[in-house]
Amino acid sequence: MEMKNNNFFRHNVCHTCKSISQDTMKLCAHCKTVSYCSKKHQADDWRNHKTICKVMRQEKEDLVWNITNSKELCSYIQKRLIFWNLNLNRALSKSEFQMLIFPRYCVVCFSRDKLFACHRCLSTFYCSEKHQQQQLELHAKFCEEFRLSLEFDCRLYDRNECYFDMLSLKNNIDAKLLSIDDRWEFVRELVEPEVPLKRFQFLCNAERLFSGITILFALEKSRILINRIATKTDLTIHLVGSTELEVFLNWHLILEIWFVWIQNLKCLNVIFIGPELPANYRFNIDENFLINYEINMKHYKYLYHEIFDIIPKPDLVVAFNSGVHEHETTSNDLWEQSMNLLTQNNIPLMLTAYNLKEINNDLKRIQKLERIKTVYGPCRNPFRNFRPLINWEYSDSEPLYYTNNYLVIVVKEDP
Repeated sequence: MEMKNNNFFRHNVCHTCKSISQDTMKLCAHCKTVSYCSKKHQADDWRNHKTICKVMRQEKEDLVWNITNSKELCSYIQKRLIFWNLNLNRALSKSEFQMLIFPRYCVVCFSRDKLFACHRCLSTFYCSEKHQQQQLELHAKFCEEFRLSLEFDCRLYDRNECYFDMLSLKNNIDAKLLSIDDRWEFVRELVEPEVPLKRFQFLCNAERLFSGITILFALEKSRILINRIATKTDLTIHLVGSTELEVFLNWHLILEIWFVWIQNLKCLNVIFIGPELPANYRFNIDENFLINYEINMKHYKYLYHEIFDIIPKPDLVVAFNSGVHEHETTSNDLWEQSMNLLTQNNIPLMLTAYNLKEINNDLKRIQKLERIKTVYGPCRNPFRNFRPLINWEYSDSEPLYYTNNYLVIVVKEDP
């Protein structure tokens, strides 16, 4: 069983206490992968680590590292996954999976010998100063994002650093604001901290709002919302392919923002649909808020086509990071029977994706349907989540990605 403190893995982070360092960390002498800040913390983790450590030692004998490019790296990681699963005889834990997909290697030549990390981000490795200098200009574009990614992992582990749900709606939102500014700092026009917050603490809180602001942005770009007035006083939004990530957003504050920003909104239905939703979840809405507005939040642990006929028809359909293209034409395609329902006549569909390649592939699949018109995008989402995530399929152009990083809005026109 995985220990609570092993819920994530990062190089140059003590796997027991999650302290960050390059100079004081010692690698496990056997697997050369997991770091510890002291012999005591290594001993504390040995019971948990020894099984995967044995598999990694065996891997060095059975799998040859002969990588020269990112395509070969992806192939190696896929072989590695098969090898680990066969030899471990159990499912990988979250931290073990991260060990698997993030091996240490020089980002220039893919060598695994005599590695050292960038002293700032502690996330990118080189085998020589020559190779570090060779990539200096490119790495400078992403170094701070790598560092922020590391801080998110380590600080979110320490809940005392985060102070969740410490933002509230501003008492007076500027009446001159008539449209949603396409920059994430726009969020500061709407909310303020209830107590003094450091920059990172503000970002942690704002993370749980960005998806809601993205929906508001989509309502405006699809012309359902013009100058803060909606085309109707009651709106229904379908969140298809939903998971617990969407359910556990800060819906209390998101709803406040929506009703204050949309000046004529009286009734709102938010319907979550997806087989990965948590069972029997109940949304708690402030009773005082319900005095003035009608709000219905439902969740259905089904595929979209299984539930579509018995739920209110949408004004906007949203699919966050859905990857509708990913399993097309395979037996694992859960979207096939729902595709036509995603684009009802004149009902906008917003898709988001982790990177530009994914959003373009999602759009290509949608465009195979009849009479599809692109209303907005595909482009970078100004309200993407702020937490950088490392791309295991290494890419010089996009070594990191973000939740809701890119978006596109389409509509099916009348015949």
